[in-house]
Amino acid sequence: MNAPFRSCLSVAALVAVAPALLYPTSVAGERHSAKQQVQGVVVSVQAHQITIAGPDGTQVTLKTERDLTAEGLAGAQVSASYRYTEEGDTLESLNYSFESFPVPPETYRYKIKTFVILPKSEVPDADGLFDAIEHYLRANLRWRAKPRMLAEEVRRRHGEDSQGSISTLAAMDPSTGKFELSRYLQKSPSLIPAVAEQTRVNAVLQVDVLQVKAKVHDLVASWDNMQEPVGEKHRDFLIFPILPINGKVDAATVVMKLWDPDGRLLWSNRRGLAVLQVLQPKGYKLRERPLSAVLQDSDAVERWLNAAMGKLVGSDEEDIF
Repeated sequence: MNAPFRSCLSVAALVAVAPALLYPTSVAGERHSAKQQVQGVVVSVQAHQITIAGPDGTQVTLKTERDLTAEGLAGAQVSASYRYTEEGDTLESLNYSFESFPVPPETYRYKIKTFVILPKSEVPDADGLFDAIEHYLRANLRWRAKPRMLAEEVRRRHGEDSQGSISTLAAMDPSTGKFELSRYLQKSPSLIPAVAEQTRVNAVLQVDVLQVKAKVHDLVASWDNMQEPVGEKHRDFLIFPILPINGKVDAATVVMKLWDPDGRLLWSNRRGLAVLQVLQPKGYKLRERPLSAVLQDSDAVERWLNAAMGKLVGSDEEDIF
C-alpha cells in the first residue's frame, strides 16, 4: 500500500472517531435519557422509590415523583417505563394487572371448606365490606368463615408482620444465593401460615382497604379499574367548568389476596370500591361520603362483589359499582 493511500485512511479514520472524541458526554447523555422498559414483580415500595425484579431476578430501583407506598403494589406484576435523569433512573409510567391467578381457581375452588379474612383498613367503617365478602363466598362457594378477630389476634402477636411485607430474602435460593422470581411469587409473610394454622382454616383471604386519590374528568372519578360520578351536571355548571378540587378526590380501593395454608398465593385482585368525596347538590363544594353510607346499598355492593370476585367463584360478571 503506498504512503498517500495510507494517509487518506488515517484522515478518514480520524474524521470517523472525531465526534466520539469531541462529544463523549452528549452521546452518553442521549443514550441514558432514552426511554427504557422493565417488566417484573414489585419487591419493594418506599417513599418516592420503587424496586422491580425482572424474570432473571435482576432488580431495578426507580425514583418516583409521588409516594406509592399506599398503593399496595408489593408483589404485583408490573410493566414500567423510565428514563435516566439527574436524580437517577426515574419512573415515567407504570402498568399492572389488577387481577392475577398464580394458581388456576378450578384446582382449589371447591376444595376449600373454611377460610378467614385477615382485615386491614385505612378507611373507617369497613366492617360492612368484610361481612359482605364473607357472605358472598359462603353463598357462592359454601366456604365457612372463621371469626376475623382470631386472625387479628394472631397479627397482633406477630407485631411488624402485620404490615404484610414480603421479604426478598425468602425468594433467595440458598444453594446459589440468587433471587428466584417464582419463589417470590409464591412466598408470603410468616404471618399467613401462622394465621392459617392457629385459626384452623384451608385459606386466608387478606383484604386491605386503602384510601387513594382518584382522578376526576367531566365529573367522573376513575381509578383502579373503577369509575364513579362525583356529582350531577346542571345548567350552572357551565359557568364553573373547573372543579375546585384540582381534579382529584379521595376514594377507597380494595386489595385482596387469597393464600393457602402454606403461604402460597392463589389469587389476587385490586379494584376501586367507592369515592369518599362528592359534590354537594347544586353546589361546588365537596362533602365527605362515609364508607358506611356506601355499604348500605346492598344491591350496589352485590354488583361490586360480582365484578371483583366473580372470576374467583366461577362467574364472568363485569358490572361495576
